[in-house]
Amino acid sequence: KALISKHGPLSGMEMGAMTMRFETVNTIAAAEFAPGDEVAFRVKHGGDGVYRVMAICRVESGGAACLDEPAAP
Repeated sequence: KALISKHGPLSGMEMGAMTMRFETVNTIAAAEFAPGDEVAFRVKHGGDGVYRVMAICRVESGGAACLDEPAAP
């Protein structure tokens, strides 16, 4: 599974703003997000060289703090 993100610079990864494809972990339901959704996400650069989205949420009014909220049961 994967998603495409147009993102700003990723701090701590020496990655500038761009549009790129990210693999996702199995717990991510990429189909829940639509083109144009403003999201915050955590990404990890795996030992295999692949960037994977580990967590993602819609920003809406909460800003990037939406990643700090506990997951719904």
